[in-house]
Amino acid sequence: MDTWSKTMEKPPGDLESLKAVLNAVGEVSGGGMLMEMDYLELEERIRIRSLYNIKDSNEENTARILIIRTRWADLVEKAKFLNISLQTTKKEFVAFTEQQAKDFVKATVDFRDRMDANGPVKCDDLDLGLTLLVQFQEECATMVKTKDGLVLAQKLFDMPITSYPALFEVETQLKGVTMIYDVYAAFSAAVSTAAATLWAELDINKLVTLVEDFALRMKRMKNLKSQPTYVIMEEKLKGFQESLPLIQDLKSEAMRKRHWDKLMVETGKTFDMDPKTFTLANIFRMELHNFAAQIAEITNAATKELNIEQELKNVNDVWRVQQFEVARYVKDGADKGYVLRTTESITFLVEEMGLNLQGMTSSRFVRAFLDEVNSWAMKLGNVGEVIDWWMQSITGATQVDVS
Repeated sequence: MDTWSKTMEKPPGDLESLKAVLNAVGEVSGGGMLMEMDYLELEERIRIRSLYNIKDSNEENTARILIIRTRWADLVEKAKFLNISLQTTKKEFVAFTEQQAKDFVKATVDFRDRMDANGPVKCDDLDLGLTLLVQFQEECATMVKTKDGLVLAQKLFDMPITSYPALFEVETQLKGVTMIYDVYAAFSAAVSTAAATLWAELDINKLVTLVEDFALRMKRMKNLKSQPTYVIMEEKLKGFQESLPLIQDLKSEAMRKRHWDKLMVETGKTFDMDPKTFTLANIFRMELHNFAAQIAEITNAATKELNIEQELKNVNDVWRVQQFEVARYVKDGADKGYVLRTTESITFLVEEMGLNLQGMTSSRFVRAFLDEVNSWAMKLGNVGEVIDWWMQSITGATQVDVS
């Protein structure tokens, strides 16, 4: 009551102070029933305490309660007086408020048009859109506050309430687009965190789960599918999702430095391949989904080349341990030296691996190993020739010995 009383005692010198006085008058005029119930309940409590001779330890409090009825009656009379005496003043401010409302209607239309043209709803750059979103949200909050003030003034002055459809449209659009930008902000933060992961420590399943979670959040906003920002965000998710199989392919053990060098040329992005510093950020910057065909070609070549590399390793491993079997040749008790035992197994290996090397030579993926393949082809050819010469020599020697 003290607050109402002080407010009504202030002379209304401007619109804001007049609204404060009229608001207080309205609250007092409309609050009679509740106030009467409150003070009657308090008075009844005092009556019962007195009836049973229960003394109140705080007599001042009892005294204050007993004068509430009188104070409230005085306040109601003051409100009635002000409501009549301020009629002239109210009329003076009605025209002013009416003009304010008209001007504000135009301001809301301008605000809506400005947001349609340069706001976050149709922004192609979602990072810029996030900045614009904050700016337009703040401006919208200010305009809503202004609208609420005008509505209150019109109620106090018994004026028709002006509607602001343009502002309502902006509020609705901002509410929807905020949901999309919230997903984008969270997605960007998650990708930034993942980008710090070392390439050597990549767990592709975590990235798959990440994308699926955000895709599910987008599906829950089907009513916003027509929003340009929804389409852009959906494309970003799709692009990231499409890049995951490509990332998985690049994680193949078949990838060598020459393949990464070619990938850098294709994407126009360069980076240091040091395993201590090479992170997913380098991969993300490539925007792999834009180079799917090139990456498929590179990783396919890497796989084919790995097969050749493994075949050459097998050739090397086999011939590292190959040995000729020899035996002493004794004739009539005389030691004639050593002769070769059967060479069929070695001859078979020479022929089989020679054919494999020919197949490698005809492959378009042999370029990185061509020198090594040619070297082994020459070595195996030499082995075959030596075996033939050796066997002929042994045959000739034994024939001479027999004769």
